[in-house]
Amino acid sequence: MSAELSNQLEDQVNAGDRLVKKLKLCCEKLVENDRDVILWTKHYMKKVKLGDFASTITAKLCEEFERLELMNSNLKVEISNFIQKTRRAEDINGNEKTSTTLTRTATNNISRVFFKVGKVVDVKLHPNADRLYVQTVDLAENRTRTIISGLVSRIPKEQIEGRMALYACNIKPVRMRGIISEGMIICACTEESVQILELPAGSVPGDIVSFPDYPGEPDLLLHPRNKIWEAVVPDLKTDENGVATYRGCPFTIKGKGVCKAPDSPNFPIK
Repeated sequence: MSAELSNQLEDQVNAGDRLVKKLKLCCEKLVENDRDVILWTKHYMKKVKLGDFASTITAKLCEEFERLELMNSNLKVEISNFIQKTRRAEDINGNEKTSTTLTRTATNNISRVFFKVGKVVDVKLHPNADRLYVQTVDLAENRTRTIISGLVSRIPKEQIEGRMALYACNIKPVRMRGIISEGMIICACTEESVQILELPAGSVPGDIVSFPDYPGEPDLLLHPRNKIWEAVVPDLKTDENGVATYRGCPFTIKGKGVCKAPDSPNFPIK
């Protein structure tokens, strides 16, 4: 990156809400060189100091990464990881949220997973795997996500296309037989039966699921080495009424209700 471009971008940023614009401009200028984007982001995040608006910056960057089709999945992952580390370092060095950050880092509970409502706008068979669906999902992010599921032998395509479903959205993107999957559809399932969770009336793409007994902000990205998802899955199940729960606490969409699998009581969820 040239010094002139770097200085020009630096001059345009005076507060946390402008960081997103600066990052986007930088990515547009350097779309052919991902490494330059990473190096520049690291340089800027060290210089600006996250301070009191750490949460605001992190949330805005996370949202913007989802919108930037210029940035590939690996780039999103690397920058997201760097921002998380920088934020935690700032907290440990004197930010008033130190204790909260340390507690969250050490706690593997459901608050760290980002569940969101999406609408399936298209479903196709995976061109390289006859047991996988390739779903195009609207999550109210100004672009659709590609999400792959192994439901071909369990649920007919016609029962998936056009429906609303719940997705884990901060799972690390993974390449599955040549196509990158950017999330995971959530179902109640056993070896014999699978039911996609049903959402409360009035649910729309982008609605977020929360857990009243487990407040907190989700991670930007669940890194596989931390095994957060593996830690929470054993405690995900439907109750006797088919309500989706984590340790007895229901999957809740605020102001609308709870998620259910009415035909699948006492089923594991995954």
